[in-house]
Amino acid sequence: MKKTFKKILIGGGVVSKSLGDNENMLQLFMLSLFILLIKGLLVMVTYNWMMPKIIYNANPNYNYKKFRTINFLEAILLVILFTNLFNHF
Repeated sequence: MKKTFKKILIGGGVVSKSLGDNENMLQLFMLSLFILLIKGLLVMVTYNWMMPKIIYNANPNYNYKKFRTINFLEAILLVILFTNLFNHF
């Protein structure tokens, strides 16, 4: 039963040797969540810093006061969107 459960968790593929019997699934989940939060932070900071410059280069008459920064939740959603679109972790 344990082997079947592991196959379901990894999508039915071959069980990886790195996922041992003693692997703590909570640690794996927390590490994945931490990586998602770091990616979200990087997306938020990069977007808010670079997009006004890119838009200004495309349109020199651009008014910076019209630029709306994204918040952390929107950055997390962007990370999830592009991760699922391109299927790359």
